[in-house]
Amino acid sequence: MNLTRKQKKMLTKFFKKELVPLKNDIDNINREKNKKRDSFFIVRDQKTLNEKNIKLCINREEEIIDALELMWDNTRLKPLAKKIVSLSPLFKEIQQSDSVSPFVYEMF
Repeated sequence: MNLTRKQKKMLTKFFKKELVPLKNDIDNINREKNKKRDSFFIVRDQKTLNEKNIKLCINREEEIIDALELMWDNTRLKPLAKKIVSLSPLFKEIQQSDSVSPFVYEMF
């Protein structure tokens, strides 16, 4: 994938402004939690993924935002939904590079 200079600049800005502080907050929270834990084992409610878990039928930006906010409800990611979707117009036209051999695609 070939990104333009503007696309790279916007992604870098988003990463530094939104994701780095979030990661630092999560690291601090995890450090505090880890001091109190005897085990990191988690019993999962659902053992396997199904189509409902991974497929979204969406047509409008508002639906994407709603789906992300619902999926990220009660997490620190929820406020990022609108910001991520606001970046999407910059990436409507992305040039695919030929750096990967067509042979690799045929393998899958």
